[in-house]
This record gives sequence, structure tokens and C-alpha cells, in this order.
Amino acid sequence: MLAAATPTVAPRNLLNLTDAAKGAGRASFEGSPDEVAADIRRARGMGIDYLTFDLPAVDVPGMVRTMERFVREVKPAVG
Repeated sequence: MLAAATPTVAPRNLLNLTDAAKGAGRASFEGSPDEVAADIRRARGMGIDYLTFDLPAVDVPGMVRTMERFVREVKPAVG
């Protein structure tokens, strides 16, 4: 008999990094790098295996800047 596979959860979210904290009432993954990092840690705690982010639809250079900022400011805070 094969062991049951553990389901993988991979929600898709809009990523909106801001310079200032948004505080209470903000959407998940929207706000300062610290707020977004806290959202990612919370998702991990709920058993989320992977996150997929939609980037703000500006232009390609803007999307690249958002990805670079995420790697520079959010990823280290998540670990």
C-alpha cells in the first residue's frame, strides 16, 4: 500500500512592497518589507509550502526592481 501524499498548498498573492508600514487593515503581502516578511512567516506557520506572487503591473524594469527589492529586503528577514 502506498503512503498518502501530503497535499501541497501554494497560494498566489499580489505583492505590494511599500516604503512605509501600512499597519492594521492592510491586505496580506502588502506593506513594508518587515510586514511582508511577517506575512510569509505566518503563512509558513499555517503549513504553506510555496508562495507565488503577482507583481504590480507597471513595466518590466519596475517588476525587476520589485523582485530585487524582495530578495534584498524581505528574503533575509524570513530566513
